[in-house]
Amino acid sequence: MYQVTSKRKTRQRRSRFWLFFFLFFLIVGLIALAVFILSLRQKPIITQSKAITTKVSYVGKTKIYNEGDFNIAIPVSWQLLPRPPYTYQSFTWHDSTKGSSQEIEIYEDTIPTNFAVNRALILTGETDHVELDGVASDNCVTFTKYNAGGQAGMGVRGKWRGVDFLCNRTTTTRDTIGTSSATGGINTVALKSTNGTPHSFFFTYTDTQLSPDYAVFYNALTSFGMN
Repeated sequence: MYQVTSKRKTRQRRSRFWLFFFLFFLIVGLIALAVFILSLRQKPIITQSKAITTKVSYVGKTKIYNEGDFNIAIPVSWQLLPRPPYTYQSFTWHDSTKGSSQEIEIYEDTIPTNFAVNRALILTGETDHVELDGVASDNCVTFTKYNAGGQAGMGVRGKWRGVDFLCNRTTTTRDTIGTSSATGGINTVALKSTNGTPHSFFFTYTDTQLSPDYAVFYNALTSFGMN
């Protein structure tokens, strides 16, 4: 009689153990399912990407030039060249002290729309100054296709950071950076003087050194401001 009763109690304990074990995992599973369902009902969080800021590491001494509608800081060793007697209103600063030619040129209002470059730099016009959208591209021959039907010397239309520009696939050994903007278009960024007069600009930089110093150009652009 004792053995029968003992076996019955043992079976009851086992049954209660497996019942509790089953209920425990059932409750855990229900909690996990509820958390999963709640997570699906939560609204997605949308975050806007931060604007890209180009860091300028140029630390040389500069001189501020005031050219009527604008002012700009250029290295003190550079010289402002005489204005060429052409149809374009351009300003050119040149430096040859390092044994290689470096040159910054600014076109105002009358823009050479067919000017093809080796590298593209995208600008954003912020009323009276410009902001750099990243850094200059690689040599554009690496990411633009040759247009067999295009006109000689007109350049090949390419894109950098989603903005159109003209790629110089003919003179591939030259290292010239040219600026474009999303709103102004190819070779153009739109700004305004302090009195509200609209102006358009095109900036170029040429450096024939084996290791070009683009920081000179970046610094000049970030110093550029309308009068």
